[in-house]
Amino acid sequence: MAGAFLAGAQPYQRYIDEPFAGVVVTKDVVYGQNVPRASNDLIDLKMDVYEPAGDTLGRRPVLILIHSGSFLPPNSSAQQGRFPSGSKTDNWLVETCTRMAKKGYVVVSMTHRLGWDPTKTVEVERRKEIMSAVWRAQQDFRACMRFLRKSAAESNPFRIDPEKIVAGGSSSGAYVVLHAVMLNRPDELALEKFLDDGGNILIDTLALGSFDGVLPQRPSGSSLDVSYLSYPYLPQAIYCFGGAIADLQLVEANDPPIIAVHGVEDNTTPYGTSIVVTAVGEIPIIEVSGSRDLVARSNELGNQLILTAAGFNDSPSPGLKPFLGKGFEFYNWWDNSANPVQDRETALNYLDSVITFITPRTFSTLGLPTLFYEEKVVTLRPNFAFGSKIELYPNPANEVLHLRLTEDVLKEATAVDATGREFKLKFFPIQEENIYRMETYSLPTGLYTMKVKTERGEALLRFQTIR
Repeated sequence: MAGAFLAGAQPYQRYIDEPFAGVVVTKDVVYGQNVPRASNDLIDLKMDVYEPAGDTLGRRPVLILIHSGSFLPPNSSAQQGRFPSGSKTDNWLVETCTRMAKKGYVVVSMTHRLGWDPTKTVEVERRKEIMSAVWRAQQDFRACMRFLRKSAAESNPFRIDPEKIVAGGSSSGAYVVLHAVMLNRPDELALEKFLDDGGNILIDTLALGSFDGVLPQRPSGSSLDVSYLSYPYLPQAIYCFGGAIADLQLVEANDPPIIAVHGVEDNTTPYGTSIVVTAVGEIPIIEVSGSRDLVARSNELGNQLILTAAGFNDSPSPGLKPFLGKGFEFYNWWDNSANPVQDRETALNYLDSVITFITPRTFSTLGLPTLFYEEKVVTLRPNFAFGSKIELYPNPANEVLHLRLTEDVLKEATAVDATGREFKLKFFPIQEENIYRMETYSLPTGLYTMKVKTERGEALLRFQTIR
């Protein structure tokens, strides 16, 4: 099960090792729309999708990751001089998405609506602001989940397995998924900490929309097409990287298992149960329960049993890895500024440990098959003297082969097999973006050298066909 081979390589296990040498990233895929804070205009909600380059598997498990940033826009004045975070292209996210895609997953880095006022001087007003921000974000996450499952039921452009999805994120990104999953009934909105001094519910569903983002006063202002609503939004497991739940009463039996990492001295989101403060200005907001108490409660209810059954007897609870000391928050590596909150080397050291921890637990939780590749799968790309770029995928090819050109036009293509036989290839344009498609049924199984002629010049590529 390999593409073009790298000499001297050893077998790689899919989902555990990195059997793929590269990734293909589709940026700014619009998964929905909704109305942001302090606006009446719809905005597009976007995600970046990472796929293993050269992969031919028809259905791949999915990981959805959400950035941190205290629900504040990057470069917001409320960041009080700190460097920006809160983007689907934060450095730690790009690194993590790339690594996990090389393991064989389809990885989604999604953004959601941002914005709230952490400077409110009255405590109940701050609680209302942050709850409203979480509410909007969890609506968007549900829309993203439903968009992916709807697309899988139709054309399935990213070849995903809709029954094998893990979702979560770092800090505030983890809050989003935890509350989308666990804050799921209207009566839960009446918990004491969700009420003002007069007993009124702080989350205004008339103004902000229902659990699923549908605005009763403005039906057009929905984060999802109504056809999405027939698709489920629950993931099979949750990643919690330094996140928390507003109240342990929200955790119930049969919730998805949690795979968590947390710094025990995190000074924004507590490791146990305490007051959460914003990462900008350290303003106290609301009492929450971090990973220690959250995973312990999930374990008490039997939700972590799938991990213990697989032999993960983590301490203090299965599925949880605490990090001692300060500075664990690898997700504070968000850009390459001269004075970042966390430097690249420190972040990568922690990230290596995090990926080592989550990898086998994700594999077992999703019940993934054991697949070995004799060699690392690579997508060969030539060096072009004439300035064009060509991408050939999937490689190896089973049924179809695609040729993507950058700012160029295909004139003709021929291939020669290992015995010297020459084949004239018939590619057909399928989009305006210079993508060409060819069925490979007429080509015998084997390795080929392809000569591509374009308006800018010629290039040689290698590819393989399999059955």
